[in-house]
Amino acid sequence: MTSFLKCYPGDVVALLVANVLAQIAVVVILAGAISLTFARHYAAMRHAIWLCALVGVFVSPIVAYVAARANLSLVSLRLCLNLRRLILIQSSLAQISLIAASGSWRLRAAKPSRQ
Repeated sequence: MTSFLKCYPGDVVALLVANVLAQIAVVVILAGAISLTFARHYAAMRHAIWLCALVGVFVSPIVAYVAARANLSLVSLRLCLNLRRLILIQSSLAQISLIAASGSWRLRAAKPSRQ
């Protein structure tokens, strides 16, 4: 595991690779959807669509790099995690798993009420 960590390029490169993979997935999915819907009977149109998708796949690392250097983005996700809330959720999940592992978690039948 430590040899794998020595090869880790850093967070910036990892985010760039994730960005490129997301772009490639979007390009391929769009090309497949367009090919299935619009170019069902025309082979030349299907080939043109997939050629454009292939060009998009090859160009996407360059686009991702240039966009990262120029601080450009189409979508910005703000991830705000409240650390205290996360710790409380983790501790409650740990308590539930301990109760379930000990076997003391049993369903109790409702007792009939006497009138």
